[in-house]
Amino acid sequence: MAKRAPKRTAQQRRRLIIESAQAMFAASNYARVGTAELAKAAGISEPALYRYFSSKKELFISTIKATRRRLLDVWERLASEVIDPLEIIRAIGLGYYDHLRSRSPVMKLLFQALSEADDEEIRETLHANFAAFIRFLEENI
Repeated sequence: MAKRAPKRTAQQRRRLIIESAQAMFAASNYARVGTAELAKAAGISEPALYRYFSSKKELFISTIKATRRRLLDVWERLASEVIDPLEIIRAIGLGYYDHLRSRSPVMKLLFQALSEADDEEIRETLHANFAAFIRFLEENI
């Protein structure tokens, strides 16, 4: 008898949807990726996707917000390894550059999001991301 996968909580399912959507949006772009593709990538039905997100845009914005936390986690780790403010800036700059060179889906997603900045909600979300990055630097340098 095949074992059933453990049932996920709504929060776990939502996180899984965001993670798979990040990869989808990074590989293509916001306009080209459909909700059916997003649902399939997350292993759920399209109607189930709408139980977690009211629209594709809400999901896209959630993926942008998730990149903020991921990048800040990396920056916190890098900053904790050095004391000198200039070394913190250097470590973060090199880490950011390495992230770019690795063709990280997180970085691709952020660049895709910049191309959608004509949309006010997306622009506000990007602004919040960059404001958080600035706050981090102000508090740690």
